[in-house]
Amino acid sequence: MACRRRHNVIWWVSRETKQREREGNVKKLDLNKSAGILNVLTATRVMPKIVGGKPAKAGKWPWMTALTYHGCSAAECQFCGGALIAPRWV
Repeated sequence: MACRRRHNVIWWVSRETKQREREGNVKKLDLNKSAGILNVLTATRVMPKIVGGKPAKAGKWPWMTALTYHGCSAAECQFCGGALIAPRWV
């Protein structure tokens, strides 16, 4: 799992977008050239991660997890995500 320490985290903020905005943000990727590589954006810029998705019901994807800081505001608590590969391994 590749997560950075808190002071080095690059934040991506997701939000719901209008259809027009979503279409403008979608780019065709050359998978031979850019697979697994994200553009680095400033913390103030929005980078939607999922286009056309919908909220999942609690328990729908039980192997997915959010890694969060204890005692922070809701806007900055999550710093990474992961998948459970064993009962105590992310």
